Amino acid sequence: VLVVAIVVRYLEDNKISWGGIPIPAVFISVMNTVVPAFCKIISSYECHDADGDYQLFLYSKITLVRWVNTAILFTVITPFDKTIDSQDGLLKNVFSVFLAEMVTAPALKMLDFLSHFKKHILAPRCKTQTEMNLHFRGTFYFLAERYTDMTKIFFLTCWYAVIFPVGYFWGAVSLGVYYWTDKFCLMRTWAAASALGTQLSKLSRQFFAINVLALAVLSSYWWSGFPYDNLCSCGNLDNQNREECDVEYFRSQLIQSGSTWDNVTINLDCSDPDSVENLICFPNQVWSNVTVSAQENLDLEPTRLRSNVNSTVNITDMHFYCNQDLLRQSLFPAIPEFWSGQTWMTTDQYRLSTMFGWASVAFLIGLLWLMFGNDIMGKVFAQFKNTYDPFATKDQYIDFSCVPEIFGYVPQYVHKQFQYPLLACDTDGIDTNLIPWECDSSGFDYWNLIYDVDGWPGQTRTRSHRASTVDTIPNATPVFSLIKHYPPAWYNEEDKGTEGS
Repeated sequence: VLVVAIVVRYLEDNKISWGGIPIPAVFISVMNTVVPAFCKIISSYECHDADGDYQLFLYSKITLVRWVNTAILFTVITPFDKTIDSQDGLLKNVFSVFLAEMVTAPALKMLDFLSHFKKHILAPRCKTQTEMNLHFRGTFYFLAERYTDMTKIFFLTCWYAVIFPVGYFWGAVSLGVYYWTDKFCLMRTWAAASALGTQLSKLSRQFFAINVLALAVLSSYWWSGFPYDNLCSCGNLDNQNREECDVEYFRSQLIQSGSTWDNVTINLDCSDPDSVENLICFPNQVWSNVTVSAQENLDLEPTRLRSNVNSTVNITDMHFYCNQDLLRQSLFPAIPEFWSGQTWMTTDQYRLSTMFGWASVAFLIGLLWLMFGNDIMGKVFAQFKNTYDPFATKDQYIDFSCVPEIFGYVPQYVHKQFQYPLLACDTDGIDTNLIPWECDSSGFDYWNLIYDVDGWPGQTRTRSHRASTVDTIPNATPVFSLIKHYPPAWYNEEDKGTEGS
């Protein structure tokens, strides 16, 4: 994430583009495509009991990185006063990210250079059928990665909803493009994915809830920041008693010969030096605290104030510096009453910011309750009453063997160099229908690792036939995994009837 931020900041500062296309947004989209590969390398060093748990942690890593790259990054590197600048500010970058994510990522998935290279270049030159089949397996994909493609667009839309409301439209278009490209790849180019439980879908609900929370929280910050110039007007009734808005104080500062100030903006028109008298003109000065309209004969030393002029000054509008960026100040909630927001906000803006600020607090409490409320209440109630429900575990009279869609847990090892998974257990004691894949005419024994080693403890036969001469150790622990199936009596009777027919 840090490397992406540095590169994007460099590209943004140097205004690098190609054919009118902003390179920073394209770079972010490409990096979002590459990020899963790095996350998979990190996850490969972790230990997980099931593939569902592995993808659960993979989902969390990819989502965090993609959210930061896609939405949060430009908020951090863009100056506050460039937030709503349509020419060279945050809005232009957000629009570029939407377009890049809508085009770049789906295009890379559809092109799938590596898969096409294997199918059209390597496969025709293979010497065996098995080797050629390996090149036609398709591209492996993870359901966790597909979830993050959807959540990053939703998060980007929610993050900039207030200042970029057209993002709802572009977000819908992007999700539509993702749907059709994923559907095509799933049916045509991708390999079959492993069966998973409900871990990812449950975690995804929490991520969608976080997106809604981001919508509420960031909306309050965006509304509080208008007009994004860090200037407070002395015309505001709440600011008239401030020292910065004291006309006499400001006039006394102006007549000091040779004085210069920071935080002052002087807007002058000295084009007609003979038009007025007794006014002060400060050519070649740029400050940012007060706006002054003044005209006067040009001095021979334009960088100094004239000491012999009348101190009468026409002040049309006075402003002073005030930090309107509550987000970078980490002030939460963004309720103007708490952070002196009335110094720069209009009445309607103050009201909207207050509503969204309290809404963000409500959404935060709701999210915490959604994530931890049931567990907390369950532990509390368990201290005062019996929570056991005898009907919750009522026998449904549906045997495991009655559901052909349910497979057994068969120990196996999946490797990209083999066409089928490698079994790591003795499958003689189970129905082969419990194995969650079908092999070719060579049979399951051909893909079973236990027959690649002869004489291991507990071995009953060699590959494809019984052997009474196998060297075994009585009562020894088998080297490979054990798997057993104990079907009901009616199941065995049906098998016998099937064999007899």
